[in-house]
Amino acid sequence: MQTSAQALAAMLPHPRSVLTLGDLSRLPHERHNLPVITAAERLGAVIYTSGSTGTPKGVMLEQHAMCQLATASGIAITPEDVLLFLSSPAFDAATFEVWGALLNGAKLVVIRDTEDIAGDVPQLEALLRRQQVSILWATRSLFDHLYLSNADLFSGLRCLLVGGEAMTATLMQRLVLQTNRPQQVINGYGPTECTTFTTLYAIAADETRSSIPIGRSIPERELYVMDRWLQPLPPGLPSELYIGGYGAGAWLSQSAAANPHESHGIQWQQLVYVRGAAALDRESSPRSPAP
Repeated sequence: MQTSAQALAAMLPHPRSVLTLGDLSRLPHERHNLPVITAAERLGAVIYTSGSTGTPKGVMLEQHAMCQLATASGIAITPEDVLLFLSSPAFDAATFEVWGALLNGAKLVVIRDTEDIAGDVPQLEALLRRQQVSILWATRSLFDHLYLSNADLFSGLRCLLVGGEAMTATLMQRLVLQTNRPQQVINGYGPTECTTFTTLYAIAADETRSSIPIGRSIPERELYVMDRWLQPLPPGLPSELYIGGYGAGAWLSQSAAANPHESHGIQWQQLVYVRGAAALDRESSPRSPAP
């Protein structure tokens, strides 16, 4: 039965404008695809830093950096994967969880209250098993709490990423030596200004170092270990860490901002200074920044 817009409007309890599908078909419309009105460099999200080194800052993430993180970071996400939206939407890890799932055709599990379930280990374990979650991101402090509560909690995962703080090496070493363990255990390092994580390090069963390395940069990101005069240092010498390339935000150290020139092949205007991050290049793998 077809009902006119006027008849439908008369049936409603309050006055409303009614538009039927028939009305839509009679409206003028484009017969070709509409032009794309966005660009890779346009704003994708604004994420605030934790404020651990001062006042929280709003970081503007560009769309190309978010897409690169989700689709070409080195974490191979497939349509068969299931990711859990465990982070707060205001936390930078949400960029990876949400867009990592949606841009790769994977399943994203959204829960009502992440804080409640993160604090209830049996409930979280049941959720991971029921939804068959295969990729999970957790901060180091949350991982430590969950692992000490249930060492087998992560055994069904294909990939466990831990980041946000320097790893607790003893716990990570215990995890990778277990029979019931994720297929991959990865240290994901990077400040909010650089779009969630910048480096990845797969922790192997033979890892014995007291400080877990941050690994190598993901594609399209660049790492520089430089002294206070902004001179790159050779492998083995510790100093300050700078990050450039895709995903780098606009927060510069005063020294870098005062030298907006290209030297040693470095684009200074695209460089992020990681405040308080002591690092060294050891076999092309800088170590974890000091807390």
